[in-house]
Amino acid sequence: FPPYRTNSWPVRWSRPTPVPLPQSMALSSLKDGWRRTKQVAKVKLGKADETHDDEDFDQLVVQCKDHHALLKKVNLTIAAHVTALKQATSSGNALATELNELYSDSGAEHRPTVIANSRGWHDAGVVAVAQLDTSFEIKVVEPLVSMVIEFDTVAKMWEERRKRRQDFDYYRGKTSEMEKKRGEKNMDEKIMRNEQKLEQTGQLFRALTDETRTRMRELISERFAFYGGPLTQLMAIERGYHAGVAKALEPLSQWTS
Repeated sequence: FPPYRTNSWPVRWSRPTPVPLPQSMALSSLKDGWRRTKQVAKVKLGKADETHDDEDFDQLVVQCKDHHALLKKVNLTIAAHVTALKQATSSGNALATELNELYSDSGAEHRPTVIANSRGWHDAGVVAVAQLDTSFEIKVVEPLVSMVIEFDTVAKMWEERRKRRQDFDYYRGKTSEMEKKRGEKNMDEKIMRNEQKLEQTGQLFRALTDETRTRMRELISERFAFYGGPLTQLMAIERGYHAGVAKALEPLSQWTS
């Protein structure tokens, strides 16, 4: 699990190694895929039963899905906000440059003000680069992206667990059908083989269910503690940005007060 379980937030973040999927998530063969397709069709037609999740698991899934979607939305909004801040200093600098050209005559009235404005916006642009480029990427983007990756991993676990449930339900149904024919030629041996597969698929399904439930609980219970670091850093960066821009434009006060 990513190293975010701490109350002391580092100044610099390093992107954590993505959490590997459980060993139970083996690649499915074409045969497995066809078997699962048939099982899905039977369930839809009412010819086969489907294992249902308990209320706790269902609620965790809903919480994770909602939070996953919201976290991705917040990440996009943060990126758009920072882009807008960069554009503000960029457009201010562009306007200052054009005003400087407009007042190119050395004897023009208000030329000292225009020159100071141009210098101020240039310095503001330097502040924007320092605060919003390097610091923002390291202290805000990377840790939040690492959390999105955690939710992505859980989503992959849901998909793999869905397949394992279909396997379990298939062999449970098949074993039940064979039980009705017990005593027929070679049927006892076939039932024994299917019971073994039923046990194997059931163990895989239950193990993956437990692992997925644990991962979801950890994400949900620790999400706000994790967000505290990068979001506090975001606010600090914003404060530093606005303070830096205000300081860069402070010389204009003698003409604008």
